[in-house]
Amino acid sequence: MPSQPPEPPSDEPDLLAELSAVLADPSPVPLLLAASSMGYAANVDEDDGSSPFSMPPKVESSPLSEQFLTLTSAMMESAAPETDALLLIWAAMFDDPLLRRRIHRAVDSRSQSLPEWLRSLDSVSPVAAASLRHELGHEETLFVEFSLSGQPVTMAVAVTRLGIPYLEDCY
Repeated sequence: MPSQPPEPPSDEPDLLAELSAVLADPSPVPLLLAASSMGYAANVDEDDGSSPFSMPPKVESSPLSEQFLTLTSAMMESAAPETDALLLIWAAMFDDPLLRRRIHRAVDSRSQSLPEWLRSLDSVSPVAAASLRHELGHEETLFVEFSLSGQPVTMAVAVTRLGIPYLEDCY
């Protein structure tokens, strides 16, 4: 008889329950934040010595980690609306055409229960932008408003311009 997976300790949050809560939120922001955080964490190469706070060695897209690809494969097989939502965001977020096609092939037929903005991430478009710069010019915050299926979402991006400009924060 196959053994049952161990029950998680009661003090640990249930991933699907947390994803279900953010998926039910009328704003897309909590789910986008969760997908971004999880996608980054699953793609960190623990052997390269970097930390989430260090600058990346290059700006261009890097290959997705084997750990991340394993996670996406497991999520595609699970067919839960919560994981399908993450997969659709990752398909739009990561620059990997093969992964994008695999995700859409697995998820599109069962995505009708998901919010419209998730099913139309390819049509996200900027609506407005503004910049606030410190009078000394060393810091700048960019505000970009996007339209997600008619829902406005604003992103604030803090850039520090001391030496080499780098992304300080984004929310």
